[in-house]
Amino acid sequence: MWLTPLKCRLILVGVLSLGFVLHFIYLNYNCPLDLSGDEAHYWDWSRQLDWSYYSKGPLVAYVIRLGCLLWGDNELGVRFPALVLAVLTCLCTYWLTCRVYGSERTGLGAVLLCHIVPMFVAGSLLMTIDPPYYFFWALATCLIHCAAVGEKRWAWLAAGVAIGLSFLAKYAALIWLISLLIFLIVARDQRKWLRTIWPWMTISVALIFTLPVVIWNAQHDWVTFGHVSRTTTENQSGFDPIAILGNLLLMAGSQIGILNPVVAGLMIGGIILVYKRSKALEPHSSELSGHRFLLSFSLPFWGLVAGVTLFKEIEPNWPAAAYFTLVPLSTWFVKQTWPASRAWLISAVVIGIVLMPILHYSSWLYPHIPFKPRQWDPATRLMGWQDIGQEVSLVIRQSDLHQPFILCDKYQLAGLMAFYVQGQPKTYCIGSYWSDPKRRDRLSQYDMWPDRSLEQTSLLGRDAVYVGQEAPELEQVFDRVIKLPNVPVVRRRITLREQKMYLCYNFHGIRRPTDGLTKR
Repeated sequence: MWLTPLKCRLILVGVLSLGFVLHFIYLNYNCPLDLSGDEAHYWDWSRQLDWSYYSKGPLVAYVIRLGCLLWGDNELGVRFPALVLAVLTCLCTYWLTCRVYGSERTGLGAVLLCHIVPMFVAGSLLMTIDPPYYFFWALATCLIHCAAVGEKRWAWLAAGVAIGLSFLAKYAALIWLISLLIFLIVARDQRKWLRTIWPWMTISVALIFTLPVVIWNAQHDWVTFGHVSRTTTENQSGFDPIAILGNLLLMAGSQIGILNPVVAGLMIGGIILVYKRSKALEPHSSELSGHRFLLSFSLPFWGLVAGVTLFKEIEPNWPAAAYFTLVPLSTWFVKQTWPASRAWLISAVVIGIVLMPILHYSSWLYPHIPFKPRQWDPATRLMGWQDIGQEVSLVIRQSDLHQPFILCDKYQLAGLMAFYVQGQPKTYCIGSYWSDPKRRDRLSQYDMWPDRSLEQTSLLGRDAVYVGQEAPELEQVFDRVIKLPNVPVVRRRITLREQKMYLCYNFHGIRRPTDGLTKR
């Protein structure tokens, strides 16, 4: 075999190094994608580090702050950690695949497969909560394999630390603990661990990491718990068969899209092949044990998310962590069915090669597709914010505003203006203050920070630049409101959207409604 373990490792280093360098160049030189609203919001968190935050744990803020300490408060600084975490996650994929299937060729194939999955490519560029959440989930999975299968006692504790850190990025990480127990139950040769202290130590260590979130919430009226409760119960389908069918179809379609349709098929093929072969394998065979390990950390989570669709529509990235252990299974499926799977693998590679430049430079296609870009390209939401920030900066410099501050109707827009307006000033969000409950936005982190409160007397008498949708109530809290020309966002001579802006003079102050209808 010409592809020796040494050559596999050299290729791995080459692929990861090349991908890292190309993405570094992409982010550092004329990147067409501005920060997303979430990225900018988390960056604003990183300027005021805390135990936790309104809707998420603190890890994403600390990771972004580390990136900005290295490269400055710019797009590269915000997104650099995503590049590093992507490389580390690929190393976890390689290591786990090699351990489960005993083949570095299969491990290399799993890493290469990750590079043609749109979701993984996006996760290696955009610095949201998902990169640290996914990496520490992956690390915890590797460590628990080392602990249970490799019988390394220290790895039980390390796995608890890893999944605890994953929780501090995204609360769904605690589902991993359920997967751990499922694995120890279904894998007969691993049930012995349930009679020891070690898996319970993993769980205990992981739960220790919930304390920062609990402490912060105890100091802030348990707002996170109210927020999570609301997001998981509102907009439910009410067991309407049509709505449920629509949710399931939407989930299936979104997962096929973010995975690469052929890769999704390979994952399904791997699951089916495992089921067929499991009947012929000895209960304690290493192959069956490996399959059970991979499926225990994927199918329960994926099934739980699918179950949620019976109640409401899900976000496409919700099942992301389930795919960490399905990628090795897909590579094993290709190996077991070769050469019959050759055509499928070639198709997956071709689709990936075609999709990669589109994902990075989608605006090239705008003049050639007869639909509005916002109808088919999610990347339009990451374009134009620097243009709008520059326009706000120009208005502030050239207008007669007195001690101007920037006011936005949405928390994500407030984060974007904080990042892109010259001087990166503190911005304010008025969305939760509207008197009309139908127009009122939910609470956000801006409502938690005393220095961003619109009820503070230091803002009285000051003027503002308002960036947001039309808001008649502005005239009730300012002496005078003047609408400015809309700021168009244009790419390839096509207008993607127009941003409304207003000059507001002499702020009177505003009180948050006490009607009990403000959402958390």
